Amino acid sequence: MVRIGLRRSSFAHFRGLFARVSPLPWFPLPPLPVCWAIELLSRRLPWSSCLVQAAAGHLLLALSGTPSRFVIGVRQQGAEFRAHAWLESGGRIVLGWLPLERFQVIDAVGQAVPLEEPAFARVPAAEPSTLGSGERLGYFLARYRWTETERLLAASWDADALPWVDILSYSRQSGLFPMLRRNLRHCGIRAPKPVLEALEEIFARNALAQRLQHEESERLLRLLRAEGIPCVTFKGPDLARHLYGSEQLRCSSDIDLFIPLESLSRARAICRESGYRSPLEPVPTEILLENDTECGFLRKQGCLAYHLEIHWAFLWNASLEKDALAAFRDEVLLAGRWTLDWLYLGLAASAARDRWRNPKLLLDVQEIALLPAFDRARTRALAARCGWERLLDRLDHALASSPWPLPRSSRRPGRFSFLALLPSRHRFRFALRLLTAPSAADYLWLPLPRPLHALYSLLRPLRLLSSVRNRNALPNTG
Repeated sequence: MVRIGLRRSSFAHFRGLFARVSPLPWFPLPPLPVCWAIELLSRRLPWSSCLVQAAAGHLLLALSGTPSRFVIGVRQQGAEFRAHAWLESGGRIVLGWLPLERFQVIDAVGQAVPLEEPAFARVPAAEPSTLGSGERLGYFLARYRWTETERLLAASWDADALPWVDILSYSRQSGLFPMLRRNLRHCGIRAPKPVLEALEEIFARNALAQRLQHEESERLLRLLRAEGIPCVTFKGPDLARHLYGSEQLRCSSDIDLFIPLESLSRARAICRESGYRSPLEPVPTEILLENDTECGFLRKQGCLAYHLEIHWAFLWNASLEKDALAAFRDEVLLAGRWTLDWLYLGLAASAARDRWRNPKLLLDVQEIALLPAFDRARTRALAARCGWERLLDRLDHALASSPWPLPRSSRRPGRFSFLALLPSRHRFRFALRLLTAPSAADYLWLPLPRPLHALYSLLRPLRLLSSVRNRNALPNTG
């Protein structure tokens, strides 16, 4: 209804309409659940632009008697001109937040509550359930950075009123339990003793696992670099140390290493000599490079199991990412350390592979964006140079839609779902390559000698059809 009104009437008419709206005493609505509901519905409804969402949120909050400010802003950077609308309430942006964008305000309707009265201050201390489900409370309690107001509010909650079973379950599944334990200890939140004991147990196990993973990743780095292969670790304990000051504050289940694509054959041989085995071991390296971006390995040592993933591309394949991978090699791999802009883009690609529904990765990129050394303009320029502007736009939308529910399926999305993140000029080439270029799954489905590899361009469409008919036969088919 709001969209139809905006299309058929002038904005001045809507401004007058908003000014005449009177609160309904029987229509009390807290602002945050209203905004989360609007974001959720906007994903299902066509033409739900930021303007429509902000106008709808302002109207609903006006009816409920909650002060809000409907803001329109613009931004121009070079030849690029962008406009955006968002909604403010309680001194913060509650709808339409873009963490990496700064817009100049050109118009605003309404008056938000001053900054001294943040939105959370209007949530009754005895009713934290108004924040939403256990998932949302788990996300709220597991963030790294807290304002003093949020800290005092959380400490004043009645611990018995919180759904601790759901919060604990969410933190375990999402991997956010180390940060949840830290905040319960440091922010004065009175959690039940069984919850604290459960968190201490899984925290101790994770701390040991992260220490062992760090030692193993250092060993692998030494082996690869001794053979002249430039490489860096990705995510894992090193990221936790850089962002949060301790490897114990982040949970990771495997070791991720990035190498140049031309070093993949030698890296696979070194991993085999180190005791690692891979289900893709029979697959020739040239086939892996055609359509895949990573290769998994496993090494067992007594009761321990080390999972390793070697990456040579980020999201699509080495061919489409040729320019980006060349810059990545010069600026990161040869230097032996990540820069903030490359780390931000790398984590954004990983979040895209997880359907933008991995809270741990999205909190990582949000933390990077808050670092003083992070340069938004430089990161945007790097993304434009690599053709990854759509990736950052989609990341902004995912961050603005926080907190995030857990994935409903462990299966990663098909590679065709990444077409929308590519520039238009590359989409047809990527789709054609996915349909014809062989992948590791094709080779495992029907191993052919090297002289007959050209036949895969005919056989791959048949295998894709068979995998669609039986999705559980070959998961993650590439």
